[in-house]
Amino acid sequence: MPKIDKRQLRARITKLCLSCLLIILIPAHAGSVENPDPAPITPESFGMHLQGDHWPSVPIGGRRLTLSWTWVQKNRGEWDYKHTDSLVQTTGSHNVDLIAGLAFSPSWASSQPNGDCVVGRGACWEPANLQDWREYVKAMGNRYKGQVHLWEIWNEPNEGAFYKSNVPALVTLTQSAREELKKIDPSNQIISPSPVGAPGFRWLDEFLQRGGGNYVDIVGFHFYFAPSPPESVFGEVMQVHSIMAKYGVKKPLWNTEFGWTGEKLDERTAVAYLARAMILSFAAGTPRAYWYQWGNPDVPLPLVQKDGMTPNLAGKAFGVLQEWLVGAVLKSCTSADIPQAWHGSHAPWTCDLQRGDTISKIIWNPDGPSSMDIPASWHVNRARNLEGVVTVIPPKGTGYGIQPLLLYWAP
Repeated sequence: MPKIDKRQLRARITKLCLSCLLIILIPAHAGSVENPDPAPITPESFGMHLQGDHWPSVPIGGRRLTLSWTWVQKNRGEWDYKHTDSLVQTTGSHNVDLIAGLAFSPSWASSQPNGDCVVGRGACWEPANLQDWREYVKAMGNRYKGQVHLWEIWNEPNEGAFYKSNVPALVTLTQSAREELKKIDPSNQIISPSPVGAPGFRWLDEFLQRGGGNYVDIVGFHFYFAPSPPESVFGEVMQVHSIMAKYGVKKPLWNTEFGWTGEKLDERTAVAYLARAMILSFAAGTPRAYWYQWGNPDVPLPLVQKDGMTPNLAGKAFGVLQEWLVGAVLKSCTSADIPQAWHGSHAPWTCDLQRGDTISKIIWNPDGPSSMDIPASWHVNRARNLEGVVTVIPPKGTGYGIQPLLLYWAP
């Protein structure tokens, strides 16, 4: 599969987001929004996309990748599992949950064998013969039985770079994949095709309207938030929840790919954007979030230094944030300016984090440095930043800013 310039693709998506007309607007408002899925955050909640062979030196609980049909069956009847075996085995050796994507028709099987597509000629269309798709799905399901339980059908079907056909065809492919994978192992979980951007709202609406929700266990979406600040993620997630509710789809919603694709950020802002996006994705009700990506120092918000291995401040913050959140329930987040999708927020935020009977607080101000007198009712006396540094909270004028700060009680 050729290398894909994700930044260029995201720039195209951004333009689509800003010009899209069919958005069910959730207006900006003040108040507290309760987490619709208030379960404890788990290690698996912190997912990652990887570039290259270097495994992250900070903890991750999940990995997402595609076991492309174009890799394993270049010609009818000829199977080659070397590449997919390596990906599955490497992930398994690190005891990490794997989302395995099923997608991309080889040209011999494609309904448009000569169609131009960045992931291979003909690869962006459904197969001409549904039975060929079933055979591919069965081959993957049987080969990786016991190693893969999470199967996602296609990648970003609305964007145009990975899929160029219609919604009904993907409903059919999803239904067929579900039938084959559940026969192989009833514990297999099917994740919907995961759209992206404002046009993704429209795509998901049609997918569910055509019954696609009947064939999935989990709804996937890619909640990229550029060019707006990370508070946009909150509005995006709530938007998708409203579409699901419209069709009575009461299933988990996972953020299977997201990140920042705008201009390159300074390190301080990068740490802030990463942490705020992860926190608000969980708070809005996605129990899993998969960041894009580890191992690439050239993305706008890199997690590694130039060697592609050593974590920078944002990469380290990804680990510190897990220390804050794993095992706790992110109950709610409050702000005087909770924005709709792709809009900024211009008021401080406070999130309630419950661990056992104890409530801690996470605070930040998207607009920069600020200070506040911590209410005695919060019962907190320590502050921990995203570098792991702990300080005693002063009785008056606690300073905070664009980076989230954890406030908690320590004897």
